Amino acid sequence: MKTKEYMTRLRNFKHLLDTCASDFADVHFMEYRANGGVEAKTYRQLQADSDAVSRFLASKGFQTAHAALIGGAGYRWVTAFFGIVDTGCAAVPLAPAETDEMNVKLVDFADCEILFFDSKHKSLYEKLRAAVPSITCFVSVDDTSDSPDVFNISEIYAAFAGHYENDPASDSLCALMYTSGTTGFPKGVMLSHRNLIATGTFVHEAYPTPRMLGVLPYHHAFGLTGNVTKIMVNGRTLCLCDNLQNVAADLQLYKVNGMLAVPQMIKFMMNGAFRYAREHAQQQFHHLGRSSFNAEAVHQYRRYNEPKQQVCYIPAAFYSDLLISEQKVSREHIQEHDYCLPEYDKCHFISPFFSGPSPLVTDREAENQQR
Repeated sequence: MKTKEYMTRLRNFKHLLDTCASDFADVHFMEYRANGGVEAKTYRQLQADSDAVSRFLASKGFQTAHAALIGGAGYRWVTAFFGIVDTGCAAVPLAPAETDEMNVKLVDFADCEILFFDSKHKSLYEKLRAAVPSITCFVSVDDTSDSPDVFNISEIYAAFAGHYENDPASDSLCALMYTSGTTGFPKGVMLSHRNLIATGTFVHEAYPTPRMLGVLPYHHAFGLTGNVTKIMVNGRTLCLCDNLQNVAADLQLYKVNGMLAVPQMIKFMMNGAFRYAREHAQQQFHHLGRSSFNAEAVHQYRRYNEPKQQVCYIPAAFYSDLLISEQKVSREHIQEHDYCLPEYDKCHFISPFFSGPSPLVTDREAENQQR
């Protein structure tokens, strides 16, 4: 386990990247679905690909520019982010669910000169080309461009391979992250390297589990620091889940033993469990009830969540007990049994492991079930 002094001495994202590549070189940084199976990238590969993006941007003269970044929260997104900020440029992560019209305004307000995008956001790329002339560099993060003036990121990895040296100032602008805009127009929050590194390392204990399921979006500061920065500092493996509908399947596929989540996400999973049980009253499935949690599981849950009810850290012991209970489930059974940890009325967890299709669907009626 790394010490508090080890983590707090990190100066910037480039220092973080180089340190992790040295300390955890061949450890899997990320695993993700690809080509009908699972592919993995090591910390050494993360450094090499991120450095190639930095070398590419530096060759174009971008060293203090703002770069908009939109696309799925995958490996290439992470290399693009590191490549951007390690040059001294500032990343402007955009929400994939936001409208093109709003994202055009946000990119324009941020004075972006670079755009990293994927094929799902080709319409945004086209609108930005027409509406924001300051953007002169375009990169496809999923290699789907056939335009001569749009670079494919895998070609950048190959053409600009080599180590990149730089040491951005800790207090320099690292990312401009927009708020969700629920109370008005989205606000741009300016975050330095020091801000984001400190957020990811302020808890000096390592995650107690080596394989974490990554569910939270990286364009939010919590998802970026909790899923990426914190994972890296401790040499853990991030297993990518890019769709909430796939959580149940991905937990089994990757054999993870932990995940970082927010209460609403756990509630979403719990509601799906109740609905599935009602619709398949005669079908057997594995579940976690109060009796399934051993003392160590409860201890870990309280240790990581009692001080901060806004965040749920689901430790390994919750998954290790999955097969303890298997029985017929009926509506009466659901009403009679408590499916949450005692004393926790905000952060609940129900195992999404079922014998059948993924039950992860929203169901308002389930909220009224006895917990």
